[in-house]
Amino acid sequence: MEEVGMHMYLPHCDVYDTENPDKLLCKGDQFDATSCKLSELLTILQTLLDSNKQNSELSDAIERCKEFESGAGTLPGLLRKYGIGVVNLSTNGWHRVNYQNIHAESMFMVLGDNNHINVYLEPEPWFKAENNPFDATKKCFDVTDFIKEGLSRAKNKLKQLNKS
Repeated sequence: MEEVGMHMYLPHCDVYDTENPDKLLCKGDQFDATSCKLSELLTILQTLLDSNKQNSELSDAIERCKEFESGAGTLPGLLRKYGIGVVNLSTNGWHRVNYQNIHAESMFMVLGDNNHINVYLEPEPWFKAENNPFDATKKCFDVTDFIKEGLSRAKNKLKQLNKS
């Protein structure tokens, strides 16, 4: 895990040459940019290189990754843990959803029963009603930037109020 900003940690790994295990090809390759699960990649690696599961460090890494991928480290898990069901996005400076054919202003997001984050969008005459709410989890659309923007604005507003 590596910190990528604002106390956010994401899975990373170093990639080495198969012919020369001392040769580093890529340092700190981040895994949240794709739908690839690090636990699945490590499990494949374990199947190929350590089918008897003798490498306890690799087995432990796989278990840690599985725990992270399915646990409360995810945004829906954190929201549920702290009892947050609705987040207002409309007053953020950064609240526009630009995803494939969806280009609209977000109003608020709701944490659904299925642990999916649904973003409700401002209705427009040209906007298709079936895209509202927009299932951000199903589409792998990252709404954490919206929340970070809101937190930064709230923090700055609080600083201004404390100075007065």
